[in-house]
Parts: sequence; structure tokens; C-alpha cells
Amino acid sequence: MESFAKIKNIDNIIIKRANLEKEKSTQLEDGSVNWVIIKDVLFQNKKKQNILKEAKRILKDGGNILVMEWNENPAMGPEKKMRITVEDLTKTVFSEGFVFKKQIGAGNYHYVIIATKM
Repeated sequence: MESFAKIKNIDNIIIKRANLEKEKSTQLEDGSVNWVIIKDVLFQNKKKQNILKEAKRILKDGGNILVMEWNENPAMGPEKKMRITVEDLTKTVFSEGFVFKKQIGAGNYHYVIIATKM
């Protein structure tokens, strides 16, 4: 992604590696971003709430979070027991104080939830 951004002369993308289960691991300022995109991350982490808390911390008020996770199609992806159902992810997002915007399918193997920080 970083090399693609450089080739296209896009200079407003920051690529960071972080242990999102740890508080303030992104090292970004509170309320500093408009969007957080979390793709295929939550299913493989035990502390899902911590990851969502970090997303909420760095989002501006009115900012959005997009979470993409594996659906229940067993043809590809992690074991079924590792996957997060749409219902469970929606509950988790709500429990962190986000306001639900929409849930959509994303191809044959994923779904997306979009929510807003108020």
C-alpha cells in the first residue's frame, strides 16, 4: 500500500504496524482521523473491544469505522469457529458506543459493518 501511494503521489496515507490490543498502540492523536478501516483483523484477536476502543479514540466525532470480516461461507478463510457473526460484531460495535450506519455484503466471503463515532 505504501509503495502504491508513493507511485500515485498520494501523501496523506500513513501506514503503521501496531499491536492493536494495547492501549494507544497506533500512536495517533485522539480524534485525529476521519475513517478507520479494520479488515480481517478482529477474528484473530481475543481483545476485540480493545481494538475498537483504539479506533474510537483516534476517530474524530462524526468519524466512521468500517469493519470487514469473514462471513460464514466455508469455501475460503479461517475456521468457522474463529469467525465473528454479523450479529456478534454488531453487538460488539454497539457496546463500544458506535452508532450503526449499515451492514452490507462484500463479495462471496466477507461482510462489512459501518458505524459512526458520535
